[in-house]
Amino acid sequence: MIPTKKTILKEMSLRFREIRKHLGCSRKELAQGLNISSDAYYKNENGFNLPGFTTMYRLSEHYGISMDWLLFNKGSMDFKKSEARLKELENTVAMHKGETAKTGEEKASLMLDTPEVKDLLTAMKQEPVLYHKIMLYYQEYKKGKEGS
Repeated sequence: MIPTKKTILKEMSLRFREIRKHLGCSRKELAQGLNISSDAYYKNENGFNLPGFTTMYRLSEHYGISMDWLLFNKGSMDFKKSEARLKELENTVAMHKGETAKTGEEKASLMLDTPEVKDLLTAMKQEPVLYHKIMLYYQEYKKGKEGS
């Protein structure tokens, strides 16, 4: 069932309150941080208006708020937690690089079976921002390999 605009506004208003409480600031302080008027913030937090694109951009870029979470209530509020998972994955990959006795396919198979990779794949499905960041990292990696 597709939610109504009223339902979407109500749910987003609750998430706006959660963001403000998570950040530990007042409505006025968060409005200033988002570079919007207190009135505009009040309307977002009380379900009268959907936030504008620049407000959503600032929430994401300046406060690390996941847009999947804000808009669709999917995944974690803080997409930076996903970046920590990526760092754990990099450590796991570095660990597997030391196993020189195994073939490339065997190593790849081992890495795909790790809990970290499974968590990463799940997070990538839930948080498109993470998926795109990883793909960007991979493209940069490929360019670096081509240049060497």
